[in-house]
Amino acid sequence: MQVGTKVAESQKSQPAANDAALDPDSYCWPHSSAWNTSEIALFNRRAALFVRRGADEAQAEKLADRLVTRDREDDDRRLCLECRHLQGATPWRCGNWCMAGVAVRSGDAGLARDMVMLLQRCPGAHSIPL
Repeated sequence: MQVGTKVAESQKSQPAANDAALDPDSYCWPHSSAWNTSEIALFNRRAALFVRRGADEAQAEKLADRLVTRDREDDDRRLCLECRHLQGATPWRCGNWCMAGVAVRSGDAGLARDMVMLLQRCPGAHSIPL
């Protein structure tokens, strides 16, 4: 009688195979619009990078949020803020200005805030690994 009790107790202590606690992302993207754990982590890393590069916290979060959508839609546009060639933090400069096509000489490679915060297709962009 005790053997049967031990088996029943061990079965009760194990979660069901379809328990959401085993996979916290089971109800997240791509199964719904909710962010999954990797999207949340990437959002946080991006927002921190954007603040370090001169964006205020609200703008950094807004841009990082926009990039979640960009990634889900396989959009190939990039922000200057996520490019390894971006130099400085207000004012900004493009370190790959010739390839990017933003200037014809180095002295003119300064970037306006609106351009740095804009999703765009840039032939000279190279994302920073996060």
